[in-house]
Amino acid sequence: MNVRDCMTPRPTTIQAAQSILSAAKTMRECDVGAVPVMVEDKLVGILTDRDIVVRGVATGLELENHQVQEVMSLEPKTVKPDTSFEEAAQIMSEAKVRRLPVAEDGKLVGLISLGDMAVAHKGHEDMCGVVLENVSRPIGPKCAM
Repeated sequence: MNVRDCMTPRPTTIQAAQSILSAAKTMRECDVGAVPVMVEDKLVGILTDRDIVVRGVATGLELENHQVQEVMSLEPKTVKPDTSFEEAAQIMSEAKVRRLPVAEDGKLVGLISLGDMAVAHKGHEDMCGVVLENVSRPIGPKCAM
């Protein structure tokens, strides 16, 4: 099975110059935790709900007065639609990401998430579990409560 078989085609996107607040409202309306960020039709980043909280809210930014490009994750890893499920899972695991933009001929054509993969690949729960474990493993020290 390939990425094409389980990706979300034509995902909602936002522009890098949009306000963070506007992007957050789009994410709420679409019920998504991440959106590809574009400059015109070129993929330049991905914005996650975590980016908004950690790089925006927690630093005191006024979300309506700052742009997505200030808090987005830059240069996201991408895969092609014909990338195998296993290869996409490996890329997610190594990059510690839960979502990958899907691009073909330099154009964004989809987005695949760990959730998409888990739903589409019944019987491969072990692989999805390994990816989730690797993605969830902290890079730096955790705070103790």
